[in-house]
Amino acid sequence: MELHAVGECITSQPFGSNDHEFVLKLFPAGKDDDCGGYISLYLQIMKCPNQKVQLRIRFSVDTPEGTRECSLNKSVLSINRGGIITASKFFHSDIVKNRFLRRGAREALNVNADITVFLESKTTVAQDIGNKDWEDEEMLLSSSYDLPVECAASSQTSDVLPAMLASGRFSDFVVVVEGREFNLHRCVLAATSQYFSAMLKAQTLEASEGRVELKDISADVFEIIVRYTYDVKGPQTDEITMDLIKAVDMLMMDGLKAHCCNVLVRGLTVANFALRLQISDFLDDDRLYRRLVTFLASNRKDILTHPDWIELKNVHPKLTTRVLESAWSYAETFFPLMRPQKRRRFGH
Repeated sequence: MELHAVGECITSQPFGSNDHEFVLKLFPAGKDDDCGGYISLYLQIMKCPNQKVQLRIRFSVDTPEGTRECSLNKSVLSINRGGIITASKFFHSDIVKNRFLRRGAREALNVNADITVFLESKTTVAQDIGNKDWEDEEMLLSSSYDLPVECAASSQTSDVLPAMLASGRFSDFVVVVEGREFNLHRCVLAATSQYFSAMLKAQTLEASEGRVELKDISADVFEIIVRYTYDVKGPQTDEITMDLIKAVDMLMMDGLKAHCCNVLVRGLTVANFALRLQISDFLDDDRLYRRLVTFLASNRKDILTHPDWIELKNVHPKLTTRVLESAWSYAETFFPLMRPQKRRRFGH
C-alpha cells in the first residue's frame, strides 16, 4: 500500500457488453488528501448508447468473514454518458494493510462491482393503442470470473395465493410427504415445476386420483418449497441445504433453482465455502462455481485449513482438486494486475 501515492490508481481492463462498457479505477492511497487513510474506488462509464443511463452499483470486498459492501448498493443512479461513480472512502486502508501483512504477498484484495443497467424500450401496439409505457429490463454486467446476476422469481408477489394455501380454498391436489398432507392447487404446481406439469397434464394415475406421495423429500424441505411456490419468497440463506437443492432439482423447479444460486453467490465465507462448492457441482452451475473460484483464490489459506474443506477433500478429491486448479489459474492470470510496481527512489 505504501508504494502508491495519493491520487495514483490501478485501472482495470474494460468490461461490460457490446452496448455498455465500464472501467474500474482503484486508488490504494485515496483519490486525494481528503480521502487519506481510505481506498477510493471509481467506476467510469466508457460506452453507452444513450445520453443517460440508469443503473444500480453494488461495490463489495471479499474477506474471510464474508462480503463487505458500501453504502451505494441500494441506490438507483442516473448518470450521463462518460460519467464517474465514486466510492471515495470505499474501504479503510489499515484493514487491508493488516490483511496483507498477515496473509503474505501472494494474497489479493478481491473487489467486486456488480452493475445492473436499466434499459429503456418502447413497444408499439396496433389498433391505435399507442406506445406502451417505458419498461425496465435488467441487463447484468461483470468482469473476469465474477459474474453475479439477479435471479428473481418469475411470478408477481400476491396475497391471493398465500391466502388460498392457508385456507385450502379451491385445492384440488394432495401431495403427501412423510405422512404429512399438503393441500395444493394443480395450476400452481404445474406453473412452477416441470415435474408436476408433466404429471398433471397427462392421463396418469396421480392426475386421476388427485394425489401423489413423494418418497425422497423430507416434509420440512417440501414446506420450504411450497412457501416459495405460493409466496414467491425464496428460501433464506440458512435454509438452502443440500437436501433442498436435491429436491428442487428432482422437481425441476428452474425458478427456485435460479433463486438459490443467486443467494449462494452472495455472502460467501470461509465457513460456508465447502457446502456451496458441493451445491455448484451438483447443479453444474458455472456462475456460482466461478464465484467460488475467485473467493478461494483470495482466501485459500483460511479455506484450506477449515475442517469442512478437509472433510470435503477426503470425500470428493476430484472436486477439490479441480477448484484448486481453477483458483490457481485465476490467481496467476489476475493477481499480477493488482500487484503494484515498485517506485524507483533517486538520490540514494
